This record gives sequence, C-alpha cells and structure tokens, in this order.
Amino acid sequence: MTEKNQNCLQKLLAVVLAVAMVFTGSLGTIGAEKVYADEAICKVTVTVKDKVTGDVIEDARVIFTDYNRNSSTNTYPVKEGITRNDDGSYNLLGDSEWGSPYRYYAEADGYYDSRTADSAGVLRGAELTIWEETPLDLVVQLEPYPEDNRLQDAITNAQNEINGYVNKADYDPAEQDQIDAIIAKYLNKISEEVDTEATDSVDAQIEILNAIVEEAKAELDEVHTSQNNANEEYADDIYFETVNGRTISLVREEYGKYKIELSRYNNEGIFKIKGNDADTSVNWNATQEMYSISAGSQYVPFEVIDNKYDKGVFLNDRAFPQDVDYKANVKNIEDCSVTYTKEGKTVTVTFDLVISDKSVEELVGELDKALAEKENAENQITEAVNAKENAEADLEDAEAALEDAEAALDEANDKIGELEAANKALQDQLKEAQEKGHHVLIKVEAKAPTCTTDGNNEYYTCAHCDKIFADTALTETTVEAQTIEKTGHTFNEVVTKATTSSDGKIEKKCSECGEVESTTTIKKPSTFTLSATTYTYDGNAKKPTVTVKDSAGKTLVKDTDYTLTYANGRKNVGKYSVKVTFKGKYSGTKTLYFTINPPKTSLASLTSVSKGFTAKWNKKTTQVTGYQIQYSTSSKFTNSKTVTITSNSTTSKKITNLTAKKKYYVKVRTYKTVGTTKYYSSWSGYKYVTTK
Repeated sequence: MTEKNQNCLQKLLAVVLAVAMVFTGSLGTIGAEKVYADEAICKVTVTVKDKVTGDVIEDARVIFTDYNRNSSTNTYPVKEGITRNDDGSYNLLGDSEWGSPYRYYAEADGYYDSRTADSAGVLRGAELTIWEETPLDLVVQLEPYPEDNRLQDAITNAQNEINGYVNKADYDPAEQDQIDAIIAKYLNKISEEVDTEATDSVDAQIEILNAIVEEAKAELDEVHTSQNNANEEYADDIYFETVNGRTISLVREEYGKYKIELSRYNNEGIFKIKGNDADTSVNWNATQEMYSISAGSQYVPFEVIDNKYDKGVFLNDRAFPQDVDYKANVKNIEDCSVTYTKEGKTVTVTFDLVISDKSVEELVGELDKALAEKENAENQITEAVNAKENAEADLEDAEAALEDAEAALDEANDKIGELEAANKALQDQLKEAQEKGHHVLIKVEAKAPTCTTDGNNEYYTCAHCDKIFADTALTETTVEAQTIEKTGHTFNEVVTKATTSSDGKIEKKCSECGEVESTTTIKKPSTFTLSATTYTYDGNAKKPTVTVKDSAGKTLVKDTDYTLTYANGRKNVGKYSVKVTFKGKYSGTKTLYFTINPPKTSLASLTSVSKGFTAKWNKKTTQVTGYQIQYSTSSKFTNSKTVTITSNSTTSKKITNLTAKKKYYVKVRTYKTVGTTKYYSSWSGYKYVTTK
C-alpha cells in the first residue's frame, strides 16, 4: 500500500474514532433506548382475580395508560413500549426524583371493572407512581358481569363506541354528513341484527355486536379529516433547506400523511415556505422530546424550530448535531405542524419529523470500502507473488517438457522408420500375391440402414483385384447383394395444445429421426362472450350462454373443445362466475363473470317545499338494502348530487338547502350490499319539481 493511501486510511479511522467517542459520551450504547441517570426500570407484576371467588383469572389482559385523560379523544391513552417479561411481569420506567405516574386496569371476558369513573364517565383505573427499581406486586379485582344486563350493556357500549369513535369537529361539513350517515347505518344495523330476547345466546349476540363495531370503525377510518385534506392541498408549500443548499421536501406516505426525513449530521438548516413574502405570519410547532447537552451534562430541551418566518432552525448554534439525544433519532417525532397565511387564508400543515443516522452509516460504509480496497491490494500483491512463483515453476516444467518433446521426436523418427520398413514389406507382399494370384482381403464393416440412407452386411474386398467376397472363405458376391435398403420415415401425429396465451400445433413427425413432414396451427382461444353480463333480480336462477372463438374467428364447440362450470346459486343479487375448462386440442381455463343487480324502483311523487322537495318512491324490500336519490338542475344530470338511504323500508326523503324557485330533476334507484360490494339497479325515469 502507498504512503498516500496509508495516510488517507489513518485520517478516516481518526474520524470514525471521533464519532465513536461522541456516541459513547453523548448517547450511550447505539441500538438501545437511552436511560438517564435518574431513571430506573421497575418490574411490576399484576394478578387479576375474581372479586367473588378470589380465583385468579388466567386470560385477563392488563392495560397501562397515561395518568391524564386526553380531552379530545375522551380516553386515557394506552402507554406504548411497555414490555412483558417471560415471568409475566412488566417493565415500567420510573423517575427516582419526580416519580413516573401511570394508571392501570384489567379486562377479561365475562367481567367488568367496577371502580369509579372520572367526571366524563371514563374508567380511569388505579393510580401507580414508579420511583425506583424495587419490584411491585399488584392485584386487580374484577366483578362477574350480571348475565341479565350483559347484552343490554354491551349494546349500549357498542352504540357509544360507534358514536364516539371520531371527533366530527376534525372533519369538513361534507365529511361530517358522511360520518352521520355511517353512524346511522350501523346503529340501525345493531337494532336489526342483535336479538335482545336471545338470552340463551348472549355470547353469540355480543360477537355480532363486536363485528358491527369493527365494521363501522373500518368505514369511519376511510373518511378523510379536515387536516388530511389540508395536508393534501398545501403540503407542497413546505420544504427543508440544508446549509449546503440541498432541498428536502415532504414525502407523502398515504392520503393526508406526510413526513420529512433529515439526518442529524446535516449540520444547520431551515424550514421554508414556497411563494410567501417576508411579512407572511408563520407559526412553527414541534414536539419537545428532543434534547441537547449543555455544560455539566444536563439534559435541556433542544429547540427544533424557531417561530420566525423562513427560519424553522433544525440544528442551530445552541447544539451540535452529535449532541442530540439518541432517543430523538431512532423514532418519528409525530405531529409537527406549521400554521401560516396564504392568500389571506390561515393554513395548517402537519407532518412527522424523522431524524436518522444515515451519515454515520455512510461514514462506516466509507471505512468498510477503504478496508476492502486495502484487503484487495494485499490480495493483488499476494496473487502477483504467487504468479511469479508459478511462472518460475512453469519455466522449469517447460524446460522438462522440451526435453520430453525432443525425446518423443527421436522416438517418432524411429517409429516412422519402422512404419516405412513395414510398408515396403507390405508392398512386396502385395506384389508377390499378384504374381501368384493370391487375394489380400480388406474388411467392410456392417452398417444398419436409416430412414434416409442404405445399410450393408459385413463383406470383404481384395486389395489388388477389386473382387467382393461375402466371407473369408472367398465366397464371391456383389455390393448390391450386401446392401440393405433404407427404411423410410414413420410419421406420427404429435399435438401441442393451444392455450389462451399461445397457439398450438399438429405436426406429422418421424418417430425415428424426428423429421417433420407438415405442421398445422391450432389458433389460441381469444374471444370469450357471455350472452349477458348483467341481469335484474327476478327470483329466477340465471345461466348465460358462452361463445368461445379462436384468434382466427372460428367458433369452438362446447363439450368437444371445452366444458362449462357455473357457480352455485345465481339467483340473488351478486357477482357469479362461469369457468371455461378446455379439452381436446386445447388446455387451460378461463373464468367469466356476470352480475345480478337489485330490482328497479320508480318515483311515486315529488312535492315542492321551501328551498327543496320531498321525493317518494315505490318500496322494494326483496334483495334491496336501500335507495339512492340523484338530483340536478339539468335534465342530463350534470353536476348532480346523490343521497343514500340505508333502509329498504324508507320510501320518502326530504331534500333541503337548495335554491329557491329552481327546477330540479330527480331520479331514484335501489342498491344491495353483498359483503363489501354494493350492486345498483338502473336509474328510474326522472321527474322534475320547482322548489318554493
């Protein structure tokens, strides 16, 4: 290795050692959560018992929460990151100076916690403060649930859980209407599907309740909040600019969810807003979970951003990058936000701040690369030394081989002399045989015939008289007599079946030599047609016919080229399959689908009201979940609005908040929900009405 390379490697190692010292002094062990000097891990064991019998409830679940209730969600948030040991105890982080407050409670099937709720009616659990590492043994007593009241209480809890699952204030007016419709839908579903008289199957009814609640939550989760909508519209305004001029934008993870990933080795940088002047009002906000180290190794809050336009300082002169506590660099800092004025409108954008150690990895990568280059250079030197040694050995081998070659040449010359003498003796023998009339026989080996060439039996020729002999007894014959005629081809039909993705073929092919005499193409099936792909429910099973054509337009024959398998049922609203299974000269399958839509309804009447109208329609209950009303000021229904009615027993709807003295065109259709899919009937003919 050159002296220059050695100096570069030494400098790189010095940088890595400096980084390691920073990590050792400021962060503790990399990869482990930082535990401050005044913190302790306390092992807490919680035993859950039946309050009546005193028996331990083995399948109980213990929940640790924040001490204070979150007023916006009306819950005590569950504590994240609490680990459970193999012996069933839990690891809780304590503070020996200030104490770490928790709440805890337990849940178990068939039991409830009767302890006092807070002023908002929310169970707050028992208080627990962790000061030191001394293990704690706690007991929670649960009361058996009264069987008579269990189902009704479960219904009330389910209704409350659906009603309180989202905070409507977080949503735009249109989304609030959507939320109201979803909540009404599932509250109605509870009343329809849960049998309050079925006291002999309370557990089964509660399972139905739980399923309805989860289904409602899933649908409510799909409604976008006002904040998510704002993020989608304005997130492109926010970006981070490092001191070296590199621009880092917010990254969209899912609808309304954004993050920006920075490295604590970026040095200083600032958040900026696009397209605003210096007088724009800006307010930055971020969690205060990051720390810097000041004199005396005291941990103090680290200002991630300043509340000044165009400043948003990420790493300022109060803290160096390596001084940021490691805990702040291994997890997302959630719900950072910026509020500013844009075109006279107050805008708030939220995002997660992720601070990574990518530059450390890059530095280690450079060290690994340098070490690899050093190892590669050493290997090249070793290979060169080995090559030199091998070359010297090869030279010795070459000299020995030359001696062997010279000896072999001498031996070959001697052999040539012997062969020349033998040839002369043979010529003398032939001459003597000619003079005496003797034959000198040369054997012709037997050869089997093929499809295209003749064969022959074993026979002999004379070297000097050209006569043909069948054997060494000198039985004269001819070449023609010893010839065996060629066999000719044996052609068989070989079929390669066509599939939906490739043509097939029929070949006439010799089974002996493989020669192909002719090839016929089997065109692939390419067109699949159902006689109908949609039906309207009428109580009868549907069985559409199938037409299959190949790529040349030829119609394939059912039961000869393919068979059909229809899905069961095919009577109620839903989607059904027809499976085509190929046979004969074709292989593979193809599945086709058709749908049965709910029966159509029609408008019964339209009545004008103040700034609106009341629509009535004919009831349809069989294979119908509900209805949709569509209205517009255009008979072509451009810019129309649609209202969904979730009950099939409802036959009228009042629409208000429209324009007064305006003509509206209205039509109606039914829908049926099957699983998670909605199927719609065709629209009715429209009627029109003029609002008052």
